[in-house]
Amino acid sequence: MEMGNINASVDLRRDGEIAIITADNPPVNALKHEVRAGLTEALRRTREDAAIKGVVIACAGRTFFAGADITEFGKPPQAPGLGEVITSIEAMPKPVVAALHGTAFGGGFELALACHFRVAVAGARVGLPEVKLGLLPGAGGTQRLPRLIGPEKALKMIVTGDPIEAREALADGVVDEIVEGDLTAGAVTFARRVVAESRPLRLLRDREEKLVAEGFADAAETLTRRLRGRDAPAACVEAVRNAITLPFEEGLKREGELFRKLVAGDQSKAQRHIFFAEREAARVPGIPEGTRPRPIALGAVIGAGTMGGGIAMCFANAGIPVTIVETGRDLLQGGLDRVVANYRATVSRGGLAADEMERRMALISGVTELDAVGSADVVIEAVFEEMDLKKRVFANLDRVAKADAVLATTPRHSMSTRSRGRPRGRQTCSACISSARRTSCDCWRSYAGRRPHRMPSPPRSLSPGGSARCRSPSACATGLSATACSRVARSKRSACCSKARCRKRSMPRSPGSAFRWGHLRWPIWQGSMSVGASAKGAASATRSRTHCARPAISARRPARDIFAMNPARAPRCPIPRSSASSPRPRPGSTVRGDRSRKRRSSSA
Repeated sequence: MEMGNINASVDLRRDGEIAIITADNPPVNALKHEVRAGLTEALRRTREDAAIKGVVIACAGRTFFAGADITEFGKPPQAPGLGEVITSIEAMPKPVVAALHGTAFGGGFELALACHFRVAVAGARVGLPEVKLGLLPGAGGTQRLPRLIGPEKALKMIVTGDPIEAREALADGVVDEIVEGDLTAGAVTFARRVVAESRPLRLLRDREEKLVAEGFADAAETLTRRLRGRDAPAACVEAVRNAITLPFEEGLKREGELFRKLVAGDQSKAQRHIFFAEREAARVPGIPEGTRPRPIALGAVIGAGTMGGGIAMCFANAGIPVTIVETGRDLLQGGLDRVVANYRATVSRGGLAADEMERRMALISGVTELDAVGSADVVIEAVFEEMDLKKRVFANLDRVAKADAVLATTPRHSMSTRSRGRPRGRQTCSACISSARRTSCDCWRSYAGRRPHRMPSPPRSLSPGGSARCRSPSACATGLSATACSRVARSKRSACCSKARCRKRSMPRSPGSAFRWGHLRWPIWQGSMSVGASAKGAASATRSRTHCARPAISARRPARDIFAMNPARAPRCPIPRSSASSPRPRPGSTVRGDRSRKRRSSSA
């Protein structure tokens, strides 16, 4: 048999009766067309050479095949494909051993699953991360892996895309031996032992003893609960289910159909675009080749608010200790409690193990002294969006931080957020007619946390001072404006809370006594006044509280003037008047607030 280079990427050599096929396609030995063609030719030669008793497939460089060449996705396929290479391996009458190191991912792991045996170094990892590109393993991974380790474990590896270490792979039966020392030499020794012991060459496609459906449905529901709407995880579940319910060839055919559908889909195209964009962004022009990044041993965050706590979590998630600095102990504890709550929510959803949460929380500490950032390699400011405050913080950081520390700030949002429907920073509050900043007056605080839309202008038609006042003594004695009345603002459910009389939260109605809150229309009506009644009718309505109209609140229809609605459609209070009050009006009758309008319409 002729030895030597098959092509520029694949080499074939012989060690006694064991042939060694070595691929070299830096940096990650992607299974591009040239590699696939070389592997197919090398397997053909070893199959035809009677002197060869076994074959080892290995890779040069830092890793085994780390996957298919994703630059070929969406392009016309070039033969031989990865499926044809795998078919050539399974057709070998001699034992084929895959020697794994680095990251045997994606198509590389699928190729290894087609081999009769697999050996690995202790630091190797194996996995099927195609789902992170909006795809599924398309070369038999969804059919072979469940036959090797069971559908439930296989589904977890495929749907999450997370790899497993070599020791775990050995325990699960994914690899047959951990090699110490030189990997290729250890793989050759293992292959000789297989030949000497005449071990049976049983392919994974022929195994079915572990294809048990019990527990599969629950595992699928748990793994995909947070991934609804994504095509790839659902396709992975279907493909693994096919491994249980369909013969191997039919399941393999269905896997190929699902793969081609995902490749052509918008979700996978977007995820592949992000994959390449992230790697392109890491290449900064002008940085010499071989430049090593500066190590970060400790981080610091100034401010324990929502953003500061989130940044601290990013440090902890990356395994970097971080110190949060706050001005007061109460504020600091509140920020730390918020971080704990966020982690606990992730644990409750199954996205994080409880022990991992404890490990990350142990990396986060809090202090109230700024001097604690003196040893930090990176300091990120996350205080309130006040430029003067930020300048003072950085002036102090320049004094206490070490000379080579990186000082960073969070983006400063414009105080003018008119495009999002929020008020600008310093304006007179139209609700309480105060001269305070809108974001600091009492009435704005009561609204801002719930629905940060444009504050309305209060009704001005009932009082010469410009702001309508709540006239019912039992409703409000504070003299606040109608829209800022605490009794009104605390509830969106009803403007009437008395069966007998509209005493609480009652207001004289007028064409202006309704305020808008984003997409909510919240009119506050007194008596049974219909839309469009005059101020005179409104005044009489305060004396006649037979029944009232409940506020019409709609979260579905867009905001518009509530008083342009059809008066006949105005909702009425369903609560009957108390028996102690005046007699209930008969159907068709009106109360005092409506009479003037009725007389005018009759005369017209």
